[in-house]
Amino acid sequence: MKRILFLITLSLTIFACTSDSPDDVDVVCLQPVNLEAYSITNTTATLNWQSAVETSEYELEYGPLGFSQGNGSTVFPQQSSYNISGLMPSTQYAYYVSLFCNTTDSYSDWAGPYEFDTLDTNPLCDDPTNFIVRNISTAIGTDYVDFKWDDYGNDGSQIQYGLQGFALETGTIQSEGNNIEDGFGTVENLDSNTTYDFYVRNNCLENGFSAWVGPVTATTL
Repeated sequence: MKRILFLITLSLTIFACTSDSPDDVDVVCLQPVNLEAYSITNTTATLNWQSAVETSEYELEYGPLGFSQGNGSTVFPQQSSYNISGLMPSTQYAYYVSLFCNTTDSYSDWAGPYEFDTLDTNPLCDDPTNFIVRNISTAIGTDYVDFKWDDYGNDGSQIQYGLQGFALETGTIQSEGNNIEDGFGTVENLDSNTTYDFYVRNNCLENGFSAWVGPVTATTL
């Protein structure tokens, strides 16, 4: 009798161990796949990836190639694509992406890095041309300089300036707006008897910026 009870108990134990429901199986939070970058210009890029699980949010981190995670720029897109701007021309970048799994209430492992290079110029935004100090007697004062350029952007232009020899992207940027009249612009509040370098570029909104054109060097009175 005891032998029969033992066999019955053993059978029930084996059945219980082999009849776990699917809900008892660990759910894996799969990381994004098929990372890519496209529509790359000198200052912008569109990043795209795919997800095989249900998600409501992604975490995206990007920066110059070789950056340490935690030190890059981080955003939380709601879709599997994101447009980034403010990049440096002719520069290598990389990005990582993870997703939030609704079923596990947690983030997946990071996917990446995916590497891409920005362009030197922007094929979607024409460069300004003929950037010069205006050819008039009052073009330079003690605290200002007047400029003229052609092929200015319909969405405005920007002038970047600093002391002679400054490195681009470290100067002061002045936006001219989209109401430029005949490509004229004035930089004010300069120091007297000081030599500056000036650059100009066009603003093409969602298509980014043109390359910087210059420098034009001028000394205030």
